Amino acid sequence: MVTRSPSRGRPVSWISVTIMLGGFLLGGVALTLGQWWLFLTGGGIVVVGGLLAVATDIFSDVMLDPIHQSHADSHLSPIKGVVSAEAPDEVDPSLPGHAPDIVYSEETDR
Repeated sequence: MVTRSPSRGRPVSWISVTIMLGGFLLGGVALTLGQWWLFLTGGGIVVVGGLLAVATDIFSDVMLDPIHQSHADSHLSPIKGVVSAEAPDEVDPSLPGHAPDIVYSEETDR
């Protein structure tokens, strides 16, 4: 038997989302057909679905994952050179692969 995850939401939340989606689709079709009364009806259905979602506290269905820590290895960056995992903002220009800064002389500026 498959266990259900609590992060999938409650049925009433899915019903309110389906109502809003149906109103949005109805409004989109009515807009392309030029039927303004049907377009406004679709907008009203979206509002009713939104009110249902707020009334049933749809935002309580959100499950937050724990914060993930990424562990980057040292790597070669074409701009910064060798970037270490311990101090990614510090670059050692003496290491191979460091892109040297461009130095202009007065002769090349002319």
